[in-house]
Amino acid sequence: MVCGKNEREGKVATVSTTDKNVTGGMVYYKNLKIEDDLTLPLRTNPTRFAVMRRDGMSSNTWGVYVENKGEVYIACRDHMKPQKISLHKSGKRHIAFPPDFEPTKGNRFLDEWWDPQCLNNAKMVPTFNLFFPSWALCLTQEIRNANSVWDTNQIYIEAAESPRATIVSFCIAEAGLTARFSTIGDSPSFPLAILSVHPGKKLWVIARNIPEGNMKELAEFGIKYANVHLAIDANLVGKVAMFPDGHVMGLSIGGNTSYGGKYLMPYPVDLRTNGPKGT
Repeated sequence: MVCGKNEREGKVATVSTTDKNVTGGMVYYKNLKIEDDLTLPLRTNPTRFAVMRRDGMSSNTWGVYVENKGEVYIACRDHMKPQKISLHKSGKRHIAFPPDFEPTKGNRFLDEWWDPQCLNNAKMVPTFNLFFPSWALCLTQEIRNANSVWDTNQIYIEAAESPRATIVSFCIAEAGLTARFSTIGDSPSFPLAILSVHPGKKLWVIARNIPEGNMKELAEFGIKYANVHLAIDANLVGKVAMFPDGHVMGLSIGGNTSYGGKYLMPYPVDLRTNGPKGT
């Protein structure tokens, strides 16, 4: 079950109101109620997408925005809005929170890096990646119905089943670059969007299906890290205590890729009286 918008019912609907497609060995769905040209790769700014399992559980909805000066921003559009990824024209990249976002304690930049260099004749290298393992997709139909931002989603990528995962990668490349995407092999992929960013450069947004590797271990590490901070930060304990037992909240863990880029993996945790637990 994959979802799109149903204008008649006025809410996010089922797969019957979307258009199923297969490209690059992967399945995706178009929101038929969107008036934009949804031919892939998308050329619309902003580009909006989500990843969904066949049973209807989904990721958050994400957007990619290019401002007039060529600055690129990647942001969650629903439950994790304070978090934003910036790909600046200068080549500097960072994951940031608003200055008044209390958990950052004055340091609003979670991570900063420079665009990785292309090696071994590679034409482009992902500077940033969003990881979406299927077991981390937890938004239900009811949750999506309650948030109007889902009505403007353009593309729903069908999630790879564990032990594989869906990754959405962001690459800045020369404007004249052409690329071929294989429909077979270990890493099927397709270009979700190609957006002009500044003279001579374009942003490629690429959906991929790869082995999930140690993503579960990374998620477990994030939960342990959160529990440690709950143990030493009395103010944070007080805020968490305000949520009802079993409340599901988002947690993200990030790190470095082998080629010099960064990744972020958002996933859900539920709040219990003895601290966060994986859902």
